[in-house]
Amino acid sequence: MRALLSSFYLLCSLLLLSPLKGAPHLLSGPMIGHSSSFEVTLWLQTNEAAEVQIRYWALNKPESVFTSDPIQTRKQDAFSAKCIADQLVEGTRYQYEILVDGLPVSPRFRPDYKQSGAIPLSFQTPPLWRFRESGHVPFDFSIAMGSCFYRNDSERRADRENSKPYGNNFQIFESIYEKNPDIFLWLGDNIYLRE
Repeated sequence: MRALLSSFYLLCSLLLLSPLKGAPHLLSGPMIGHSSSFEVTLWLQTNEAAEVQIRYWALNKPESVFTSDPIQTRKQDAFSAKCIADQLVEGTRYQYEILVDGLPVSPRFRPDYKQSGAIPLSFQTPPLWRFRESGHVPFDFSIAMGSCFYRNDSERRADRENSKPYGNNFQIFESIYEKNPDIFLWLGDNIYLRE
């Protein structure tokens, strides 16, 4: 009887925690935007109207969890949202998760990438560095730069008939991810599409 109840509980949990087919889900992002010592903005996009939030906590204090204000994604805004984490401390690394209609969602690495599973989501606030007693105390940071992402439509084969098409996959983004920069500057053309 206990095994039957356990199986029933597990089945109910999976059904309740799994997004239903056709339910809103994360389409793009998250992408970290504005960042200061006490506030970070994260951009994301859903596939349809949904309520989104981020839940976040300092790595050194996982028991203290904060949640951003809920944002309703809307068609007229391309179902995008900017969630603001504003309960932050300077010079601290945070982990976060995305909530879509109250349920956590986990962006995942693409299947043929060398890493697998959920993408670790974190951000860090910069330390206070200006107007210290010892003067300005700049801190080290790294910057990555990139441009001209070319993604060919492999189904339509609009480019270079009978040969390997120019541009495929997401190596530029994976290379940037692997460098783990503090800042990324997108220099110029965001994407090339061919028809």
